Amino acid sequence: MKRYTPTQRLQDNLALLELKRQDDLIALKADFEAAKEALHPMNLLKSVLGEGSETGEALKSGLGKVAIGIGSGWLLKKVLFNSVTRSPLMAIAGTLFQTAATSLIARNSDSIQSGLGKAISFLKEKVFHREPHPEDEQS
Repeated sequence: MKRYTPTQRLQDNLALLELKRQDDLIALKADFEAAKEALHPMNLLKSVLGEGSETGEALKSGLGKVAIGIGSGWLLKKVLFNSVTRSPLMAIAGTLFQTAATSLIARNSDSIQSGLGKAISFLKEKVFHREPHPEDEQS
């Protein structure tokens, strides 16, 4: 049998590591493409609306959620990133933020609506149903 020298073993290990690196790079590219495809606006709409099995009121509700999500995402992007210098990096960051905000808001619109409803009713109660001041009662 032929004996391997340390140099030959090192070269074999380097070759194996290079193959593993190439496999990992291919897997990473595939994962990146899958993530990019999942964040595509049409796929966001499909994930919120379902695969077309919803009809009537459920479909309208899903469209409302998507519209609220898209509008909120756009508004947040304008508020947070419009005043920033328009460098390419900030433009990409703004687009990623808008996509993430749109997705998050569209998926959680029911809990956001209920939370806002509770906050508004609390504020209405505090502002419009105040206790009268003692000075007002004396008149």
